[in-house]
Amino acid sequence: MSLHYQINLRILLSSLCILLLGGSIAVWQARNSVNKEVESSINLAAQLISFTFLQTSQTSQTPIDWIAHLNALKETRHLNIQLQAPSGQTIHFNSKKQSISTNEAPPKWFIHLVESEHPKAERPIIAADGQQLTLIIQANPLDEITEAWQESQAFFT
Repeated sequence: MSLHYQINLRILLSSLCILLLGGSIAVWQARNSVNKEVESSINLAAQLISFTFLQTSQTSQTPIDWIAHLNALKETRHLNIQLQAPSGQTIHFNSKKQSISTNEAPPKWFIHLVESEHPKAERPIIAADGQQLTLIIQANPLDEITEAWQESQAFFT
């Protein structure tokens, strides 16, 4: 093997190792970032809902109306908020679905590498009429994964 070939081979192997290490670090960092962001969104929403639901139960606004307004907020982009009746029936709301253009959407393999188990919080709520409902806050980290994908693209570029 010539010296020129050995040098090129070592440069190629070193570059591949750096690329694999950088990719692993980028995926690890993206996963941590997504988990922290989604977890903090769930905790904040649960605390706000627990704090303010008692006040709204004293008004004429029904829990369904109140949660529907909350679900429409842009700040809940990482969350899907629903109520569950004692019978187990989930009360769905007409909320805006996330729409990410095809150009911005991360590839499926990246989503599978970064995505972890979606956290879910359930809190009991008693409505003004005495009915006990269960508030379900489910994580939806697609926006955060898209941001991590864009950051990773910039890193590798």
